[in-house]
Amino acid sequence: MSIDWRREDAADDLAAFMDALNLPPCHVVGISMGSCIALQTAVSYPDKVLSLFLISPLPLEEPREVREGRQEIYDCWVQGWRNYPDVDVTAFKDAMIGANQLAYNNIHTPLSDALTPSPCIRLAEYNIPRAMRNYNRDRLEEYHTASVKFFADRAQHSLEKLRGLKCPVELVHCDGDVAYPIAFAQELLERLLDAGVDAELDVVEGAPHFGTVTHFTERVSVSLIYGASACTLTACVFFPDSIREYMTLSSPTR
Repeated sequence: MSIDWRREDAADDLAAFMDALNLPPCHVVGISMGSCIALQTAVSYPDKVLSLFLISPLPLEEPREVREGRQEIYDCWVQGWRNYPDVDVTAFKDAMIGANQLAYNNIHTPLSDALTPSPCIRLAEYNIPRAMRNYNRDRLEEYHTASVKFFADRAQHSLEKLRGLKCPVELVHCDGDVAYPIAFAQELLERLLDAGVDAELDVVEGAPHFGTVTHFTERVSVSLIYGASACTLTACVFFPDSIREYMTLSSPTR
């Protein structure tokens, strides 16, 4: 990953991935960072997107206190490597606790512990080495790019750019999100409506930022999203009934 990788680059990656598979225009689902990439894809490549389903969408711009929280998590991770080859496992755990608080309000489920490195004692033996391998001391700049700079280096889209969207947009706010209260989702909704975009906002009561992991139903759909540049594979569990109904209503042919 380039240290200059931002949402425009991510949208280019997604578009290139679709081209490589010869995919037709698609319904695009994104959560958190993925929602930002999905919206940028619709801005940069409006003919490739049939609809957007954005769960826990990022605000128009990253709030200062959230930027500081992300930086604090990163600083804890860097501290863990400071005296390498001796590593500070406590610092790594502090970073993991921060990440779990942001993502799940420190709610632990088997799925959340599998997706995100957990400080739980029963999983530490597995998760800490895995995280250390993914973000070792030679990849700290990549980690900073993906976890801090991607979010911080954003400006809100102009109304002119948003007017270029050719698809409807469904926003889903997770009501227990500790980082982004509903006011941010409402602000994004108003921005889209001001641009003439067909947009709506739904709320999942009590769900944390990654509420698709903690507040799923018995019937779930698993979506695998591959980022070509970052070479990462992310599994997200979505609210299937809402997505199925929305995509049926928003597409005349699919």
